[in-house]
Amino acid sequence: MPVCRPPFASHARLACLTTLLALALGCGGGGTVALTPQLVLHGAALDFGEVPVLTTAEATIRLDNLGGGPLSIFETRVDPADAPVAILEAPSSIASGEHASIVLAYTPPALGTLDATLRLTTDDPDRPSVSLALQGHSSTQGRAEVSASLDFAGVCEGVERLGRIDIRSTGTAPLSLTGVELVQTGDGADFSFVGSTRTPVAIPPGESISLPLRYQPAFGAPSPAAATLVLTTSDPEQPRVDLALNASINRAPIAHIAPFPALAPGSILSLDGTGSTDPEGQTPLTHAWTLERAPDDSRTAIEDATAAQTALTIDAAGAYDLALTVTDAAGCASQTVRATALAQTAEALRFELFWDNLDSDLDLHLTPEGGDFFGPLDCHFAEGQLSPDWGVLGEAGDDPTLIRDALSGYGPEIISLPDPTAGTYRALVHYFSAHHERAPATTATLRLYRFGVLVREARRALSLEDARWEVLSVTWPGGDFSLIDLCEGCE
Repeated sequence: MPVCRPPFASHARLACLTTLLALALGCGGGGTVALTPQLVLHGAALDFGEVPVLTTAEATIRLDNLGGGPLSIFETRVDPADAPVAILEAPSSIASGEHASIVLAYTPPALGTLDATLRLTTDDPDRPSVSLALQGHSSTQGRAEVSASLDFAGVCEGVERLGRIDIRSTGTAPLSLTGVELVQTGDGADFSFVGSTRTPVAIPPGESISLPLRYQPAFGAPSPAAATLVLTTSDPEQPRVDLALNASINRAPIAHIAPFPALAPGSILSLDGTGSTDPEGQTPLTHAWTLERAPDDSRTAIEDATAAQTALTIDAAGAYDLALTVTDAAGCASQTVRATALAQTAEALRFELFWDNLDSDLDLHLTPEGGDFFGPLDCHFAEGQLSPDWGVLGEAGDDPTLIRDALSGYGPEIISLPDPTAGTYRALVHYFSAHHERAPATTATLRLYRFGVLVREARRALSLEDARWEVLSVTWPGGDFSLIDLCEGCE
């Protein structure tokens, strides 16, 4: 059987392939042709060069199949077996005319030289076994000097405290930091890194890097807490460094707000935080009150937001959301606790008026059906009209009362009708004075409450003094309302 192995020169290879083709077509007696592989391994040796101890260097070896058939690689190994060279990639076959690569990694464990051999076993009939000398040497090594600045004793719950690990390179070669791991050994997981811990990192001799650490115990976290920081380096004397992390917790105080009583607009809300405690007795406690939300028409404020006991004037119906945080003598703050005070009116009907221009003076009026602005039954600010006698003569429960008259600011003006008799009542707004304001425009808002529940809100822009806005009517019993929204003197 004729066998042709093409040589390297392109013209000679072409001639050989032409001969093979002719033989395949029946020339020379009509026999068959075996297309055999041919392995070419470039070079007789591979030198990794200078590689510091415990540092990895990679190298690639090219394999070519210049034969007419596919090449099978049965075995790829390094001799001796304990040589510090790892085979990262190795092909099992190479097609005709193609190439592939073997990738090796050399990691010297100590100072010295490499003397090893790469061996291949293939189905190349002329070179079934191929060898390549592997060389390298290591005359330098990295050294690590690790120091820590860690103080995690008495950390307040919910508060972070920072520490730092310093790694200095003191060897004759760059120190390779190949791994950084935080192993939580306690019940909590409150230790963490600050910033990136991506590895590997090469630290030149004489230089150092820092690893910032954070300890932030959650409220209720177990104490004491522990973790281990594991560093993997190229220092042959300490390839693994374990640093113990220990922490203890200063328990935060517990804030407490005394329950709120039933409230009505115009009352004083007492705020009592004296029930707050500290589990470790680190007193005195300091208090911080916050009014987080109030009705839109409220202008109230906490009298002394740092006192254990203080007060708040309830100036409008609705919800008041209060918050309290206390801090112990060591500076640890509690979790914020919250409570809501709900101010509701006991009267059957309540009308509230407020506005958004500080210099405007608006007046709220309430009349029975058919009554007029400033008429004898009009409930408003004028003397004798603060609580006109409606319904049964001499009986106060069915009479309206202007319980708040705001001469300036944003209001509110409030009229209460505790126990109305059957009938229809109209709410009206009068733009009494702009106090010579050059831009007198203001937006008035009227709210209607029925037994303390807001049932209607109406809003209108009033641009001129003496504008008269007829807002809505309410029919009793039932409290059904109708929006009128007529304005005299409005632009």
